Amino acid sequence: MTHDPAPGFHSYLVDTHVHFHPRFDELRFFRSAGQNFSTAAEALGVRGPWTGVLILTDTAESHAFQTFLRRTSESGETGISFEATKEDVSLRVCLREGRAGGPEPGTGRIPQLMMIAGAQIQTAEDLEVLAFPTQSPPPDGLSLEETLSGVRAMGGVAILPWGFGKWSFRRGTLIARFLDEREGDGAFLADTGHRPRFAPY
Repeated sequence: MTHDPAPGFHSYLVDTHVHFHPRFDELRFFRSAGQNFSTAAEALGVRGPWTGVLILTDTAESHAFQTFLRRTSESGETGISFEATKEDVSLRVCLREGRAGGPEPGTGRIPQLMMIAGAQIQTAEDLEVLAFPTQSPPPDGLSLEETLSGVRAMGGVAILPWGFGKWSFRRGTLIARFLDEREGDGAFLADTGHRPRFAPY
């Protein structure tokens, strides 16, 4: 199946749960992201221009987005640089041609990438909530309801990502009750490609 865009149509491929850890190789990280987006675009039959969007879900201990934001004035001699946008919660990732930051192997093109500031929040029930766009998320340790209310108050999107441990047993019961009581409350659910086949849908 292919996607035939109308003239001027631009596609966006979005990964809503991305972590950048301190010891990651930056260039390898973003080049790998570009390759993954290219693979997804081909599988989806996307034609025409597209941009890959990485939503960084920083934790209370990690502040990768803020680190990249501070580097928007640097020249990026390593083959990668970051450009500010008109909003403080997004950045353009610029991979340049050349030995250090060249195109994805085998494609000859440099992917268009963007980053959105987001957060991974741990609730008092030890559940996980993703929130974006934000650089000032609710703190860890609040109840699920308080966390979601805080995300809504800042105008953000809240996501409950699936996890085998967090959606099983006692916490699974909490999730099920929450969904029954608060259906359509503005929180989204996210599945994962890593979910085991034996896990119930």
